[in-house]
Amino acid sequence: MLLLCIFIVGGGNFLWALTKTEGFEHKEAASSYQSTVTVSTAESDCGISWEIYYGCVTTTEKMSGDKSVGLRLQYNKDIYGYLQTTTPIDGLTKVDFYAKASTAGSANILIDIKYSTDGSSWTNIETAMSLTNKFKAYSVNIPTGGKYFRIDISSTSTKPTSSYAQLSIDDVKFSTPNTVTLADTNSTLTEVSVGAGVNLPSRSNMGDYIFYGWSETEISNETTEEPENIISAGDYNPADDVTLYPVYTKGKESVTIGNYASANSWSNGTKYTTINLYKVTATVSGGANSGKYYTDGYEWRLYQTENPTLTISVSGGFTLSSVKITYNVSYTGILVYNETQYASPASINVSGTSATFSVGNSGSATNGQVKITAFEVTYGDVRYTSHPTTTISINAACNDGAGNYYSTYSNTNAFVVASDLTVSEITV
Repeated sequence: MLLLCIFIVGGGNFLWALTKTEGFEHKEAASSYQSTVTVSTAESDCGISWEIYYGCVTTTEKMSGDKSVGLRLQYNKDIYGYLQTTTPIDGLTKVDFYAKASTAGSANILIDIKYSTDGSSWTNIETAMSLTNKFKAYSVNIPTGGKYFRIDISSTSTKPTSSYAQLSIDDVKFSTPNTVTLADTNSTLTEVSVGAGVNLPSRSNMGDYIFYGWSETEISNETTEEPENIISAGDYNPADDVTLYPVYTKGKESVTIGNYASANSWSNGTKYTTINLYKVTATVSGGANSGKYYTDGYEWRLYQTENPTLTISVSGGFTLSSVKITYNVSYTGILVYNETQYASPASINVSGTSATFSVGNSGSATNGQVKITAFEVTYGDVRYTSHPTTTISINAACNDGAGNYYSTYSNTNAFVVASDLTVSEITV
């Protein structure tokens, strides 16, 4: 059995870094089922302590590995055993386990599942829950504030007619919400419950660098190689605790029409002539319909009959390198650049500070439509990094004790001013 047992101790409670499985493999097996047995943190697979009443760790029945916990219901005793944790687990929201109940002597073992916030007062989650006589997986959600878990043989069980019947429990898995650490601010986002996910923030653009998304890999130095598995800002479901690094790109901007429309409150069937990104602008000209946005397909539409144009431009002294436009069509419409037709996804080499496209037709129709769903624009040398640098030029008035004078400071790194400094202008 593979066990991942990493934990952090804080304030006497355990804060799990990953989902943990307890298989009782590290506790010495016993053969006495009529007493109280403790499993210390050192004897636990995952560093938590347990109490076993009227049972023990045994090799007689197991789901996996060599051992499990066995609780025995005696035919002649009104004693109902239990298995409970005695270490508090902060953030506990779910417990999974395997169990089976012997039907020896016509017994019918039922179980009560409980939780506690303090380890002494217990509240039922399930009562008189029936089991099968073969190992089966069970799962329970732990209410908010629950830190302890317990399984009892229910007093409503039917005792065997002779000897005993055994309840076997194995592979108890505790789940807590995952935490995402944002490396650039050393801040954390934690799920409100297991599987709920988190909402990843965006980051502001910096100088010529545009926030591109998040990555589990830090890009320490600028690279021209596009990173894999970029995670977009927004809803994110981490599989485990994870640290994410921001990724910035220089020289590339992209947009999906649906996302832009949502962020800018576009209305269905309404004409919009401009999309403004960071250094890239897309502008539509034409008749009354070209430039209309439709939620059916999340499209920005151009109509051949209106002789529309789509102009992509870049600012900041950059020169366009390529434009990739993804679009749907009606009536065999097609994008045209410099008298050449480009089917979707159209990746077109361009130059200069702007490029203008029109709508033609790949067939004989004259009423074609180009319905843009996304575009990507590159300019200059495309680079990626987790640590963008920005050159700051400062015109400052410095008092040297003899009079004021102006000087200019330019650097990409932090600097220290040893005398009085009055900032009059900052250019980024």
